Amino acid sequence: KLYFNLSIDLTNYLTNNLSTYQSINHTNYRLYFYYSTYPSEWFYGFGESFSYFNLKGLRVPIVVSEQGVGRGVEPVTSYYNNNVSEGSGGYWFTTYAPKACYITNMNRSLFIDKNEVMFINLTNDLIVEIEIWAVDIQGYIFYGESWLTLLTSLTSILGRQPSDLPIWTQEGAIVGLEGGTENVTRIIDKLLDFQFPIAGIWLQDWVGLRHNYDGDRLIWNWELNSNYYPHWYNLISNLNDLNIKILTYLSPFFSNPTNYSITSHNFFIDGINNNYFIKHNDPNNYLTNYLMHSLSIDFYMLDVTNPSAVDWMIDVIVNYTYIQANSSGFMCDFGEYLPFDSIAYDQQTGFTLHNIYPYKWAEIARKSIDRYNYLFNKSTNEIFYFVRSAWSRSPSVTPVFWLGDQLVSWDSSDGIKSVLTGALSSGLSGQTITHSDIGGYNSIFTLGSSLYYVRTPELLKRWSEFAAFGSAIYRTHIGSSTNPINAQVYDTNDSILHFAEFAYIFKNLSTYRRTLINEACTYGYPLMRPLALHYFYDQQIWSDDFNANNIQLEYLFGEDFIVKPTLDKDSNFSTIYLPSYSGSWIHLWSGKLFTTTSQGVTISDIPSSIGFPCVFYKQSSNYGIQLRAFVIEKGFTTNYQWIDSHEDSDTSSYNHQLAFILFIIISGVVGISIVSFILIYNRQTKRLTREEIDKKTSIYSILRNEESSE
Repeated sequence: KLYFNLSIDLTNYLTNNLSTYQSINHTNYRLYFYYSTYPSEWFYGFGESFSYFNLKGLRVPIVVSEQGVGRGVEPVTSYYNNNVSEGSGGYWFTTYAPKACYITNMNRSLFIDKNEVMFINLTNDLIVEIEIWAVDIQGYIFYGESWLTLLTSLTSILGRQPSDLPIWTQEGAIVGLEGGTENVTRIIDKLLDFQFPIAGIWLQDWVGLRHNYDGDRLIWNWELNSNYYPHWYNLISNLNDLNIKILTYLSPFFSNPTNYSITSHNFFIDGINNNYFIKHNDPNNYLTNYLMHSLSIDFYMLDVTNPSAVDWMIDVIVNYTYIQANSSGFMCDFGEYLPFDSIAYDQQTGFTLHNIYPYKWAEIARKSIDRYNYLFNKSTNEIFYFVRSAWSRSPSVTPVFWLGDQLVSWDSSDGIKSVLTGALSSGLSGQTITHSDIGGYNSIFTLGSSLYYVRTPELLKRWSEFAAFGSAIYRTHIGSSTNPINAQVYDTNDSILHFAEFAYIFKNLSTYRRTLINEACTYGYPLMRPLALHYFYDQQIWSDDFNANNIQLEYLFGEDFIVKPTLDKDSNFSTIYLPSYSGSWIHLWSGKLFTTTSQGVTISDIPSSIGFPCVFYKQSSNYGIQLRAFVIEKGFTTNYQWIDSHEDSDTSSYNHQLAFILFIIISGVVGISIVSFILIYNRQTKRLTREEIDKKTSIYSILRNEESSE
């Protein structure tokens, strides 16, 4: 690990050539830093990179921003960028959580420890160019024997996520609901009728809704709206009896609630009267409150550099969220909107404060929990928050990240596939404990055109399966619209049963997940990992075939599980690669055993219909063995069948026996009695693993499947 610090002295130039106003803004400064690379060196990380895993050949902006709707998916992206507002559709590089750090396939790593806007240019095969909007640059260069050692070194500088995520968050699903007390109670009762494992209910509309031309939106006044949620405390009491927690929502934005709700406190007015908001830095409005706009909403943004404003915000969270609303957690939203032409209490301009603002916002949330624990003498955390926008050192103050607002689609730019790429990239950048909105967020209902994105039951189910293996919390979101055409987990008996199954699986994996969270906090290892993290030596995982379209489609969940989620519509079969020298792996649903040697194993045509995502665990894993026993006990494997020629020795022997039986039946040589005799004989005399064929699957159904495939 090598620290470096380079600067250019512009004192005389500034004195003679620039006004004070210009020098504060840093608008004209550009420092370029060059160093050598190789054509074969590939670059990973950069925070949450959603569109591509390897960013070689690209010029990567490092600036916190709104992710956008579409991010390259057309015509959605162009429609939003051109017709809604500039940048609202996003681009391939837009992200809530960029970081000026990377890891390469040559075991080299770099972190630029600056807060200004940067561009890391990887378009030249021989040179890396870093452009920074400042006159100095500092950071760290790392070299390690593996990505594991690099991550430990890198996260020792970035900071690691705290290990005090409340235990209750691991005990089931956190279900996102809206619509007031009556509607929420009705849905909760419906879920509980199915013995649904609920850890929490997340109510982002606890502050009430405002109705305008841009739809139903939250009232940004951070207190309980008793008109919208009457009988709130009865709801809380009933949920407490069931060990179910309530979660809410907060942001650093404040709008005037006067025209939309009867409130006990108007925080918008409080903030104005006490100078708690960000100010203008342009000459025409210098040091006036910076009024920002989000379609129909006019709002001010908290000044996170003002100690009095920070203390006020902490009090608002403690008194009105934790105490008044009895909230056990909240979505810590936004943080990416600070204007560049603004100025803060400490005289920082938007150019230096913009990127670090999300860190300071999350830090306030962290301090609010510390204050609550101090006031009520709590020795362990019972409250947490989850964060979207982030900067380099945000992990140190963030219990859980979430991966932003995906489109309800299957694509790799802004849909379900982008979640996997984003999770793996951010995991290589210090954001090790993360999750996503199950089912996605953004919907578009422009009927009769290509601008039509609706959350389908299939997408929702596949997202639920994916999230059960790697997400730090298991949370749903009702989405950007309450339109009933959008599928929800509570819509039908079938959707409830499917989601409940994977919520139970998530709960069963809680102990394993806790060990991974401890690893993340101790060593900087992410829960969801690219195969290269542990099998760097295997050349297949660097091949073009494995990295088609520069995205990852399979991953490790810790060291014990390898997962190939179904991320394509109408797909019922999977192909997975087990790395060389990785030992023996067992398929979760069938119990089939596969052993790797000096060659990795590619397994094709694995039945992966809804309810049976492609998951393998190490034969030696106690957590895998426990999960396998659990899914059998719960009957989750009842309808699963997989018969093919890719088995290990024991399984292969069993299939030969089945083939022999099939031959006898087709030939008409013997009757059912002989088939039954052979089956009984095989069960008694051969070392068969019973989990390979589910208890409720008959020999006849297996034979019929083999006949069909033949």
